Amino acid sequence: MEGLHPSDILINIVNIVILFVLLRAILFKPVSKFLRERREKIEKDLADARQNKAEAEALSEQYEKRLKEAEEEARALSRARQQEADRQAEEIISDARRQADAMVEDARARIAAEKERAVAGAQAEIALMATEIAAKILQREIRAADNDTIVDAFFNETR
Repeated sequence: MEGLHPSDILINIVNIVILFVLLRAILFKPVSKFLRERREKIEKDLADARQNKAEAEALSEQYEKRLKEAEEEARALSRARQQEADRQAEEIISDARRQADAMVEDARARIAAEKERAVAGAQAEIALMATEIAAKILQREIRAADNDTIVDAFFNETR
């Protein structure tokens, strides 16, 4: 057997063992270290991503809460402004009613005063006419004191 010598087999086995030890020393440890570092980096990135997601969710919840608070505040402000506008409208209407009532009262007072002046003027005119008629009837002049007494008696009777 020329092709297979036990020394060749032994040399091949030794070469394979040396090659395995060298490959392990040269390639296996650096590749293992690279894979371990890569795995650690991926795990760290995943942990960071989970943390970022949790922070984003917390910020989203906080944003939603603030948005709801802002909407509620806007509604409350709108209600307050509407109530203030209603109050001012009521105040304006009330002032207008008071002014209208005052104008009506003023007009009534002026009418009453004008009526009193007209009545007083008419009474004076009637008194003068009655005096003239009485004077003609009596063919004499009536004194001022008698005139006042007759006029007062006349008006007391007509009332």
